Amino acid sequence: MFKFVILIALNFATTHQQLNSNLKCSLITTTNLKCQTTTIEEINLISPSLRNQIENLEFDFYNSTYLNFTLMQESFPYLNNLTISRGLLSKIDGFGSETTKLEVLRLNKLPIRNLKESFLGSLKQLKVLDLRNNSFHCLHEEKLLKLFRLESIYLSANPWNCSNNLAWIYNAKDLNNLKDINSTLCHKEPFDNKKLLYVATLKHNTSQSCPNNCSCFLTTVTFNAETNKLHPVVQVNCTKKNFISLPETLPKHTTKLVLNNNSIEDLSPLIRNSYYNDVTDLFLDYNQIRSIEVLEGTDWLRHFRILSLKGNFLTDVPTYAMTNALNQNPNVPNAVMLYLSENPWKCTCSFTPNFQKHILVEYGLLIQDLNQIKCAQVKGDPNSLQSIIQLSIQKMCHTPPAYTEKALNLLNGVLGLMILLVLGNLCYDYYSFKKTGKLPWIATKLP
Repeated sequence: MFKFVILIALNFATTHQQLNSNLKCSLITTTNLKCQTTTIEEINLISPSLRNQIENLEFDFYNSTYLNFTLMQESFPYLNNLTISRGLLSKIDGFGSETTKLEVLRLNKLPIRNLKESFLGSLKQLKVLDLRNNSFHCLHEEKLLKLFRLESIYLSANPWNCSNNLAWIYNAKDLNNLKDINSTLCHKEPFDNKKLLYVATLKHNTSQSCPNNCSCFLTTVTFNAETNKLHPVVQVNCTKKNFISLPETLPKHTTKLVLNNNSIEDLSPLIRNSYYNDVTDLFLDYNQIRSIEVLEGTDWLRHFRILSLKGNFLTDVPTYAMTNALNQNPNVPNAVMLYLSENPWKCTCSFTPNFQKHILVEYGLLIQDLNQIKCAQVKGDPNSLQSIIQLSIQKMCHTPPAYTEKALNLLNGVLGLMILLVLGNLCYDYYSFKKTGKLPWIATKLP
C-alpha cells in the first residue's frame, strides 16, 4: 500500500514537470488544470499525454478575444467541465464533435455578447450552462430552444435589453432549468432593475389584449410609493384605424391612448367602461367630437393628465365644470396638458368672456396651443378666426363708453321723476273725486 502511494506521488510530480514553466498553470489534481492569464493556444504546449488526462479546465482571465472550440476539443478530448472567468474573450467559434464530452460550461465576467446556435447545438452532452456576469443583451427564441435539454441554465447579471422582443424568455418561463430567473433583471431604462420574466409577461399580455388594428406597447414600469407596488404603463395607438367609437376593450394598465384621425363622437366609455380606469393621457385629435359635457363632474376629468381635442367640432365647453375639475386635479400644474385648437369656437358674449378669463387665462400654462385657439369662421363677423386669448371682450360685447352711461343714468332719473308726477296726479284726482264727486277731466273725455 505504501509503495502504491509513492507511485501516485511520483506520477503527480512527473506530471507537474511536464507543464511548461512559462505557463501560469497548475494542476489541482491529475484531472484538474487551472490557468491564469493564458489562452488555449498557449496551453497546447503542454504534453498530449497530460492533456488527455484533463477533465476539468479553468481559465482565470482568458487573455484573448477569441476561442476556437474545435481546437479546445482536440487538445482536451476528455474535457468534462470548462470554466472561463474574467478576461478578454468576446467570441467563441468552432463546433463540438460527436465525441464531445463537455457537460458543464461556465462563461463568467466576460465581454461576450453572443453564442452561435450551431455551437450550442453541437454540445450534445451539455447539462449546465452558466452565462452570468457577461454582456448578453438578448437571446433568440430558437437559440434558447437549443438549451431546453439542459438541466441548469444561469442568465443573471447580464445587461438584458428589455426593450427588445422578450418572447424567448416568456415561452421558457415554466422551465425549471432556468435556475436564476427570479434574479435575472432588465438593464437600463425604461425597465432598469425590473425582473426580466415580469416584463416579458407584461409585454406578452399587452400584445394579446391589444384591440384589432392597433399598436400596443409596454412603455415603462414605475414604482408607486403610495401602494408600494410596481405600476406598468401601457400605450395604445389606434391612429387612422376607422374607429367610430372608443375601443370596447384595452390592455390592462393602459395609461396612454391615441385615437387621432378617426370618426369618434361619444366620450361616455371614459366614465362607463372599466377598461378606461387607468387612462390618463387621451389623444382624440381630428375626430367628430362636438361636446364634452358628458365628462362634467366625472372622476376622469378630475384626474386626467393629457387631453388633446384638436381638430374636432367643439363650439363651447362647460366652463364652470372645467375650472372646478382643474382645481381638484392633483396633476395640476406639473403634469396636465390641454390641446384645444382647430375647433370652431363660438365667440359670443354669453360664452367667450368666461372661457377666456377662467380657462385660457387662468390655466394658460397648461394649454399647449393657447394662441391657436380661435373663433369659428363666420362671414361678416369681425372676430372670425381671431385668437380668443387676444380678443377684446369690451369690443366684442359692445360695452357702452362712460358718456353713454351718464346719459342713461340721466334718462333713468327723468323717467323716475315722471313716474312720481303721474302718481302724484293720480292721488290728487282721487282726493278731488272723494271731496267734490267730480271725475277728473281726462275721464270725461273717454268714450
